Amino acid sequence: VFTTAYKKFAYEGFELQAIDYLLKPIGPERFATAIQKVKDAFLLQQQKQTQAEKPSIYVRSDYKMLRIVLDHIQYIEGLEDYIRIHVDGSRPVLTLMSLKAMEETLPADLFIRIHRSYIIPIKRIVTIQAKEIQLPGISLPIGKKYQPAVLQLLGK
Repeated sequence: VFTTAYKKFAYEGFELQAIDYLLKPIGPERFATAIQKVKDAFLLQQQKQTQAEKPSIYVRSDYKMLRIVLDHIQYIEGLEDYIRIHVDGSRPVLTLMSLKAMEETLPADLFIRIHRSYIIPIKRIVTIQAKEIQLPGISLPIGKKYQPAVLQLLGK
């Protein structure tokens, strides 16, 4: 924030990417507005850093590399040579990749394969029944081959 008694320095202040410019004498309301602008800029910068620090993976889809934040994955569905990644707040991402390759890419402490066609984030599990896992908004089957891993997840 630049403060001065001369208007002619305003342009210079904004050229240096100042958040605000205060002309003397400074009134309390105008000072409070400048402080709020600084707080807003700081919070925006923190949000950008937090978003960039979230663990993520990159997949090729629609001729580009897409960044998918791991926390946003609802579940991953295998479709022969392709996988469909269901993501919060957007349409599913389709990519040419095997489910096995995706399983090896994902952190084992955050994701579990429950079926030959499904990988799910552990933290999204709502309930586990004998042959089914309930996630928010969907039930997915547990494959016979994967039941021991699911039981181990439960500590049994």
